[in-house]
Amino acid sequence: MGRGFMRRAARLLPRYAHYVTQRFEIQDANHSAVLKVTRPAKAPRTRSVVARPDETPIGEVILNDTADEGQFTLFANGDPIATVHLASHSGDAVIRTTVGLEIARVGQPSTSISPTNGNTYVVEIPEHLPEPLASMVLAIALTPDTTLGH
Repeated sequence: MGRGFMRRAARLLPRYAHYVTQRFEIQDANHSAVLKVTRPAKAPRTRSVVARPDETPIGEVILNDTADEGQFTLFANGDPIATVHLASHSGDAVIRTTVGLEIARVGQPSTSISPTNGNTYVVEIPEHLPEPLASMVLAIALTPDTTLGH
């Protein structure tokens, strides 16, 4: 959203990309906003905010401050609701509840399904998820390059 010339130019230069707030709007088939995802300026690859179309916050995706690189926590109302683990060798993400139950996967498709161009992902969500978890997983699945720094 709102990608003027200066914003596009800053995004192309990784050294300056963190000075630009990134905003994404997830829309339905009628082009109505369903979710909004924002990665604030000066918070590269560490924090993304997920909100409803009216800007009501749903939750945050925050990079853990641990030695384990590639681990994120999903928060809703300030409480952790799930974790995201990135597999360093494949770039796939596994989303688990706080008790360790796997609820979703986001990853690159196999080349037998579709040739990968680096921006194509396959999402597996085996069962219906309750809110706010469903919105948070959907936001990650549709914007993994931004929310997870994929």
